[in-house]
Amino acid sequence: MHRSLYFIIILFLSCNFNNNINDEIQAYYNKGNFLKIIELIKKYEYEHKKENPQLFLWKARIYSLYPESYGLAKYYYRKTLELNPFEEYYYEYTIFLIDIHDFNTIQELISGENISPSLIFQPKIGDIRNFLECRSKILDEKYFDVLSQLSFIDDLYLKNYCALLLYYNLYHKFLLKNKNNKDLNMLINLSSIEQLNNIINSNFFQQVDKDKIKQYLKDLILKYKEYNQQNILNNPSIYCSLEKHFPEFKISSLSMEKCKETFPTNLTLHRKIIYKKAIPIYSNPLFDNSLYIPVPRF
Repeated sequence: MHRSLYFIIILFLSCNFNNNINDEIQAYYNKGNFLKIIELIKKYEYEHKKENPQLFLWKARIYSLYPESYGLAKYYYRKTLELNPFEEYYYEYTIFLIDIHDFNTIQELISGENISPSLIFQPKIGDIRNFLECRSKILDEKYFDVLSQLSFIDDLYLKNYCALLLYYNLYHKFLLKNKNNKDLNMLINLSSIEQLNNIINSNFFQQVDKDKIKQYLKDLILKYKEYNQQNILNNPSIYCSLEKHFPEFKISSLSMEKCKETFPTNLTLHRKIIYKKAIPIYSNPLFDNSLYIPVPRF
């Protein structure tokens, strides 16, 4: 056999195998069978004695499900973006970082120093940037600027997340000071604008600009309900994810168990949400072969 023909055959077989493993992984992923994906990748790397860059994204996704391997998930998402700097991967990585409450890394991820100029004005990158700005205004207690900032976010998940983050912030900063459990129970149920307006009209706020705050909260609730009513039937997965982030409020019409069953590829529903004061734990990954354990560089 001619030497060049031999290499062509080897290359064809290699590509075919790569396609086969990706197809297998995708099939298991669609069913939410994440442990089987680990098994397939482990087998592939054992047989080939090396990592396959085509599998970096899959490794990032699976590592992102377990707190003990969050550090490695970040490593493999970074490696994925180095090889495939597409905005949808930046967005997916951002959702993971939101889940583990690592907003500093999101800021670094899309900074002008770290991102390609061709990506800076991509729609999803713009939404991530505006989401960070929206969150920053909430943390700085610039509540009256948040609604205008929300209008710049097109992505439904990030828009609703920031709206609920504002609501959550006000709820804990002002409303929980009142110990009337009956009123608080009414507040938690976002399904009733009338009940919420009644609460806002009560004497919870002792601020000088009390009337302005009342009107602002009414606008916020109406704006959130507008998003909710228009999209909840068409985008139930988004509201399942938000429910997990904001369990104190009634957002999704589905139970969390039903959410996981209905949306097996929604990684947020299957990973542990890390909150402000929680620190991710870095340790060895689920893979037991040292071949799969790179040194995180972030």
